[in-house]
Amino acid sequence: MQNIDVKLEFWKNRLLDLGKRNRLINCPLPKDGKRVQRHSLLINSPSCNQIWSLMTESDDTLSFPVPLITLEHKHEAEIELISLTSGIHTNQTPNETYKTLRSLMKKAKEFTEEKGLNALHLAFGFLNWIDNGTEGQEMRSPLLLVPVKLTQEDLFSPIILSRSDEEISANYSLEQKLLSDFGIELPAFTEEIALSEYLNDVTQAVKSLGWNISSETTQLSLFSFMKINMYRDLERNADKIRGHHIVRAINGEVLRDGTSISDISAYEHDKTEPRDVFSVVDADSSQQDAILLAKRGASFVLQGPPGTGKSQTITNIIAELIADGKKVLFVSEKMAALEVVYKRLSQAGLEQFCLTLHSHKARRQEILEQCGRSMRLSRQKASLQQDAYSRLYRLKEIRNALNSYAAELHAVIEPLGKTIYQVSGYLSQYENLRNIDFVQANAENFTPVLLSQCESALEEVTRIVLKSGYQQNNPWNGCVLTQLPTF
Repeated sequence: MQNIDVKLEFWKNRLLDLGKRNRLINCPLPKDGKRVQRHSLLINSPSCNQIWSLMTESDDTLSFPVPLITLEHKHEAEIELISLTSGIHTNQTPNETYKTLRSLMKKAKEFTEEKGLNALHLAFGFLNWIDNGTEGQEMRSPLLLVPVKLTQEDLFSPIILSRSDEEISANYSLEQKLLSDFGIELPAFTEEIALSEYLNDVTQAVKSLGWNISSETTQLSLFSFMKINMYRDLERNADKIRGHHIVRAINGEVLRDGTSISDISAYEHDKTEPRDVFSVVDADSSQQDAILLAKRGASFVLQGPPGTGKSQTITNIIAELIADGKKVLFVSEKMAALEVVYKRLSQAGLEQFCLTLHSHKARRQEILEQCGRSMRLSRQKASLQQDAYSRLYRLKEIRNALNSYAAELHAVIEPLGKTIYQVSGYLSQYENLRNIDFVQANAENFTPVLLSQCESALEEVTRIVLKSGYQQNNPWNGCVLTQLPTF
């Protein structure tokens, strides 16, 4: 078992990628050559300060040239970009600029739909530094990142670059890299600070190492901050995380939380009163076991291949805990998993109890509106109508009938010591054989010993027939005597 502080530091380092492959650490300039890189675009004009003012001080946008299909190349579907008087100049030709913007727009949309986060940013100010201080690989890292979005009504409309609702971010990965490797602490950034002022403060912080900052161009690219918030969470809440029993269990400590689960394997879910069940989708016995564990507060891992009902089980767990007046935090790396569960809860009429946070649609105003709806809902009182009580009673009667049928089917019948289910399974092995009209006398008195004797007698008859053959020409063949004649 490792020290919990050592393990926390290990987890933090795993979350924060400070390697050269991270584009927040090493974001080299696009190389000149025949092959155009579609993952980023340098905007040379308007200037860095002009674009900063456009994106941070107004609601204006950048409009890129409109694509038109020229008549002479219509059969080849070649796109020619007509340069407008927008004053936008990039490191690529107009035609390639359009293709790069389309590629970035597609990738940003895919990232948002899959992860629920915006990865498209405009990078302002780049720190040019040396990996080993004075000797080593030259690195280029963005300092400030403004979240943006690309939109286009159709293929013949201009591509619009505009600011998205997220906050401007400093390069936290770079801050940690410089702090851990060089002891350099970059100045904190707030949106009240002017761009030039912040870049000057950074220049002073790295002046001793001879590094410099370039701000001639703005770079549009995809930068992912998925794990940085998790890193910050570990930093800010280290005391809470350190003392949590689940984290301590992951660290190797053997802890008992006092939750009793010894009766789970034999728990009879069918005897639960319908009025005490709040699951909103179907659930089999194993799923009901998981729901019961969650209601008791036990920690467990629910696993299974796709299509085995994990989302259904999570939906039911949330519904049951809502009924118990508890709060549930449901997190997932994939946006699709969240949407499936939310859709099921919505279909059950529980969407007003849900607060959607992990989504590109969850903007501040919408979050406040969701909170407002929940607060208004909390002031309302719900009461069950008589019809609901009647339906619950009817459900109870139907369940009792089904339970009685199952109980009789599996009840051991004496003196044979078999259940109807076992006997039916035995007979099903011979369903393809010709039926013989035969009624066993006193079958209700059959014991296992008598049954065994009958089986032995039949086996002996079978042996004799197989040995001597079936005597079809025997004069007694087909003769059925009900009684012996008397002489």
